[in-house]
Amino acid sequence: IELETSAPVDDILVGTSATGFCFINVKKGVTTSTKSDSPLASVVDQFVRLWIACQSGRSTRSWQRPLEVSKDRVVLVTGGGRSTTFTAALSKVLGRIDDRASIARDAVTSTEPERAAYDAVVQLLRLAFHRHTGTEGSNDAITSLLRLTRVAFLDPDGRDKANGLTLLKNAVVADPADAERWSSLPESAKRP
Repeated sequence: IELETSAPVDDILVGTSATGFCFINVKKGVTTSTKSDSPLASVVDQFVRLWIACQSGRSTRSWQRPLEVSKDRVVLVTGGGRSTTFTAALSKVLGRIDDRASIARDAVTSTEPERAAYDAVVQLLRLAFHRHTGTEGSNDAITSLLRLTRVAFLDPDGRDKANGLTLLKNAVVADPADAERWSSLPESAKRP
Protein backbone atom coordinates (compact mmCIF):
# COMPACT_ATOMS: atom_id res chain seq x y z
CA ILE A 1 0.00 0.00 0.00
CA GLU A 2 1.33 3.41 -0.98
CA LEU A 3 -0.10 6.81 -0.09
CA GLU A 4 0.43 10.02 -2.10
CA THR A 5 2.07 8.06 -4.90
CA SER A 6 3.77 9.09 -8.12
CA ALA A 7 0.86 7.71 -10.18
CA PRO A 8 -1.60 10.19 -11.73
CA VAL A 9 -4.27 8.74 -9.41
CA ASP A 10 -2.10 9.42 -6.41
CA ASP A 11 -4.08 9.17 -3.19
CA ILE A 12 -3.72 5.42 -2.57
CA LEU A 13 -2.13 2.62 -4.61
CA VAL A 14 -2.72 -0.96 -3.51
CA GLY A 15 -1.01 -3.99 -5.02
CA THR A 16 -3.29 -7.03 -5.11
CA SER A 17 -2.65 -10.73 -4.65
CA ALA A 18 -3.55 -11.19 -8.34
CA THR A 19 -0.56 -8.98 -9.29
CA GLY A 20 -2.96 -6.19 -10.12
CA PHE A 21 -3.27 -2.65 -8.86
CA CYS A 22 -6.05 -0.65 -7.30
CA PHE A 23 -5.63 3.09 -7.84
CA ILE A 24 -7.79 5.04 -5.40
CA ASN A 25 -8.83 8.69 -5.56
CA VAL A 26 -10.51 10.04 -2.44
CA LYS A 27 -12.78 13.08 -2.62
CA LYS A 28 -14.81 14.59 0.20
CA GLY A 29 -17.82 15.05 -2.07
CA VAL A 30 -18.59 14.48 -5.74
CA THR A 31 -21.71 15.43 -7.64
CA THR A 32 -22.90 15.28 -11.24
CA SER A 33 -21.10 18.38 -12.52
CA THR A 34 -19.34 19.02 -15.82
CA LYS A 35 -17.64 22.21 -14.61
CA SER A 36 -13.92 22.06 -15.33
CA ASP A 37 -13.07 22.92 -11.72
CA SER A 38 -15.47 20.39 -10.14
CA PRO A 39 -14.28 17.45 -8.03
CA LEU A 40 -15.69 15.10 -10.71
CA ALA A 41 -13.64 16.81 -13.43
CA SER A 42 -10.51 16.44 -11.28
CA VAL A 43 -11.16 12.73 -10.72
CA VAL A 44 -11.86 12.06 -14.41
CA ASP A 45 -8.72 13.97 -15.44
CA GLN A 46 -6.59 11.87 -13.09
CA PHE A 47 -8.18 8.65 -14.36
CA VAL A 48 -7.47 9.62 -17.98
CA ARG A 49 -3.87 10.59 -17.23
CA LEU A 50 -3.40 7.25 -15.48
CA TRP A 51 -4.89 5.30 -18.39
CA ILE A 52 -2.63 7.14 -20.87
CA ALA A 53 0.49 6.61 -18.71
CA CYS A 54 -0.29 2.92 -18.32
CA GLN A 55 -1.05 2.37 -21.99
CA SER A 56 2.38 3.73 -22.91
CA GLY A 57 4.09 1.18 -20.64
CA ARG A 58 7.29 3.22 -20.88
CA SER A 59 8.56 3.17 -17.34
CA THR A 60 10.28 1.12 -14.72
CA ARG A 61 7.38 1.71 -12.32
CA SER A 62 5.62 -1.57 -11.61
CA TRP A 63 2.16 -0.03 -12.05
CA GLN A 64 2.92 1.58 -15.41
CA ARG A 65 1.77 -1.12 -17.78
CA PRO A 66 -1.45 -1.56 -19.75
CA LEU A 67 -4.28 -1.95 -17.25
CA GLU A 68 -6.25 -5.20 -17.31
CA VAL A 69 -9.94 -5.46 -16.46
CA SER A 70 -9.31 -8.90 -14.95
CA LYS A 71 -7.00 -7.59 -12.21
CA ASP A 72 -6.80 -3.80 -12.04
CA ARG A 73 -9.22 -1.17 -10.71
CA VAL A 74 -9.48 2.59 -10.67
CA VAL A 75 -11.64 3.67 -7.74
CA LEU A 76 -13.30 6.89 -6.64
CA VAL A 77 -14.08 6.90 -2.92
CA THR A 78 -16.35 9.70 -1.80
CA GLY A 79 -18.83 10.58 0.88
CA GLY A 80 -21.10 13.28 2.15
CA GLY A 81 -24.82 13.75 1.68
CA ARG A 82 -24.46 15.46 -1.70
CA SER A 83 -22.63 12.44 -3.17
CA THR A 84 -25.23 9.73 -2.46
CA THR A 85 -27.37 10.10 -5.60
CA PHE A 86 -24.35 10.44 -7.86
CA THR A 87 -22.45 7.46 -6.44
CA ALA A 88 -25.52 5.20 -6.49
CA ALA A 89 -26.30 6.08 -10.11
CA LEU A 90 -22.72 5.88 -11.36
CA SER A 91 -22.10 2.58 -9.58
CA LYS A 92 -25.02 0.97 -11.44
CA VAL A 93 -23.88 2.44 -14.78
CA LEU A 94 -20.30 1.24 -14.28
CA GLY A 95 -21.51 -2.27 -13.43
CA ARG A 96 -23.50 -2.42 -16.65
CA ILE A 97 -20.60 -1.04 -18.71
CA ASP A 98 -18.35 -3.75 -17.28
CA ASP A 99 -20.95 -6.50 -17.86
CA ARG A 100 -21.71 -5.44 -21.43
CA ALA A 101 -18.28 -4.10 -22.45
CA SER A 102 -20.13 -1.19 -24.02
CA ILE A 103 -20.76 2.47 -23.35
CA ALA A 104 -23.96 2.61 -25.41
CA ARG A 105 -26.03 5.06 -23.31
CA ASP A 106 -29.38 3.32 -23.77
CA ALA A 107 -27.88 -0.05 -22.81
CA VAL A 108 -26.22 1.12 -19.58
CA THR A 109 -28.66 3.69 -18.15
CA SER A 110 -32.27 3.28 -17.07
CA THR A 111 -33.08 6.26 -14.83
CA GLU A 112 -32.63 10.00 -15.08
CA PRO A 113 -29.92 10.10 -12.35
CA GLU A 114 -28.05 7.33 -14.20
CA ARG A 115 -28.31 9.23 -17.50
CA ALA A 116 -27.10 12.44 -15.82
CA ALA A 117 -24.11 10.67 -14.21
CA TYR A 118 -23.29 8.88 -17.47
CA ASP A 119 -23.52 12.08 -19.55
CA ALA A 120 -21.32 14.04 -17.14
CA VAL A 121 -18.65 11.35 -16.89
CA VAL A 122 -18.47 10.64 -20.63
CA GLN A 123 -18.36 14.36 -21.46
CA LEU A 124 -15.54 14.92 -18.96
CA LEU A 125 -13.69 11.85 -20.25
CA ARG A 126 -13.79 13.13 -23.82
CA LEU A 127 -12.58 16.57 -22.70
CA ALA A 128 -9.74 15.07 -20.65
CA PHE A 129 -8.64 12.78 -23.48
CA HIS A 130 -8.66 15.77 -25.84
CA ARG A 131 -6.67 17.89 -23.38
CA HIS A 132 -3.99 15.21 -22.94
CA THR A 133 -3.87 13.55 -26.37
CA GLY A 134 -5.36 16.03 -28.84
CA THR A 135 -8.19 13.60 -29.66
CA GLU A 136 -11.54 13.00 -27.99
CA GLY A 137 -10.78 9.45 -26.91
CA SER A 138 -12.25 6.56 -28.81
CA ASN A 139 -15.27 4.64 -27.58
CA ASP A 140 -12.95 1.66 -27.12
CA ALA A 141 -10.56 3.66 -24.90
CA ILE A 142 -13.43 5.08 -22.84
CA THR A 143 -15.04 1.65 -22.51
CA SER A 144 -11.72 0.15 -21.42
CA LEU A 145 -11.22 2.82 -18.75
CA LEU A 146 -14.79 2.67 -17.46
CA ARG A 147 -14.71 -1.14 -17.20
CA LEU A 148 -11.85 -0.68 -14.73
CA THR A 149 -13.64 2.03 -12.77
CA ARG A 150 -15.58 1.65 -9.55
CA VAL A 151 -17.12 4.15 -7.16
CA ALA A 152 -17.51 3.67 -3.41
CA PHE A 153 -19.45 5.76 -0.92
CA LEU A 154 -18.16 6.06 2.65
CA ASP A 155 -19.89 7.93 5.45
CA PRO A 156 -17.31 8.12 8.27
CA ASP A 157 -19.52 10.42 10.35
CA GLY A 158 -22.67 8.33 9.82
CA ARG A 159 -23.42 4.76 8.83
CA ASP A 160 -19.76 3.72 8.45
CA LYS A 161 -18.45 5.39 11.62
CA ALA A 162 -18.73 2.43 14.03
CA ASN A 163 -17.06 -0.06 11.67
CA GLY A 164 -14.33 2.43 10.74
CA LEU A 165 -13.55 3.24 14.33
CA THR A 166 -13.46 -0.45 15.26
CA LEU A 167 -11.07 -1.25 12.40
CA LEU A 168 -8.80 1.66 13.29
CA LYS A 169 -8.91 0.92 17.00
CA ASN A 170 -7.91 -2.70 16.43
CA ALA A 171 -5.10 -1.63 14.10
CA VAL A 172 -3.83 1.29 16.21
CA VAL A 173 -4.36 0.24 19.84
CA ALA A 174 -2.40 -2.93 20.52
CA ASP A 175 -2.87 -2.88 24.27
CA PRO A 176 -6.46 -2.76 25.58
CA ALA A 177 -5.14 -0.66 28.49
CA ASP A 178 -4.51 2.12 25.95
CA ALA A 179 -8.18 2.24 24.95
CA GLU A 180 -8.68 5.57 26.79
CA ARG A 181 -6.14 7.20 24.46
CA TRP A 182 -8.15 5.94 21.49
CA SER A 183 -11.16 8.07 22.41
CA SER A 184 -9.15 11.26 21.81
CA LEU A 185 -7.99 10.24 18.33
CA PRO A 186 -11.14 11.15 16.32
CA GLU A 187 -11.21 14.67 17.82
CA SER A 188 -7.48 15.27 17.34
CA ALA A 189 -7.77 14.22 13.70
CA LYS A 190 -10.25 17.06 13.08
CA ARG A 191 -7.78 19.73 14.20
CA PRO A 192 -5.89 21.63 11.46
